[in-house]
Amino acid sequence: DLLIIAQPEYLQQVNNFKAAVHSKYEIKDLGEAISFLNIRILRDVNAKKLWICQDGYINKLGVKFGIDQSMRTATPLTSSYHPQSFEGQATIQQITEMQEKVGSILYAAVVSRPDISYAASQLSQHAMNPSPEHLRYANRVLSYLQTTQYYAIEFSGSVDNATEVEPGDDEVLQQSSDASFADDPETRKSTQGYLMKLFSGAIMWQSSKQKTRERL
Repeated sequence: DLLIIAQPEYLQQVNNFKAAVHSKYEIKDLGEAISFLNIRILRDVNAKKLWICQDGYINKLGVKFGIDQSMRTATPLTSSYHPQSFEGQATIQQITEMQEKVGSILYAAVVSRPDISYAASQLSQHAMNPSPEHLRYANRVLSYLQTTQYYAIEFSGSVDNATEVEPGDDEVLQQSSDASFADDPETRKSTQGYLMKLFSGAIMWQSSKQKTRERL
């Protein structure tokens, strides 16, 4: 799949590029993008806004994993979430189920849902030997996604009609980061995260565990 993005004044160059590709390969031009790799693309040209949303993908996950769509879940995880590593041994079926669910959650977290990055990172640490509690939390995240399936990232082109990012232009490019303090009860490692926004929309984010341990 190939998605071409350009400003209107470069339409001729876009057409030339498509013609050059078509001369060497068989391609199908689907026109203006409305869906790409399970990502729905919405536009309001007059308001200079664009949204990306994965509601269709998330709805399919609910059907695949049998998530009760009538249940409303307000947060990906609870504030008391601190499950320990499983001391027992999960069955092959449980491991397969956990890995399928975590993989599905990770795709949404990477593409359009920074709000579940922490949850996805935490669950992935237990994908090789999940406990029943880990599986329940995976279902909770899937339920949260169902509840919030229409959440979208919004990009705005109305920021001073900016077309380029200039040094010091903090209205266009914004960054934020934070970290906990030894929130993992087993390893005493801290969790860190960051978010970058361009034209008001999130473009890069991550939640991960730090490599070093904290000492009191």
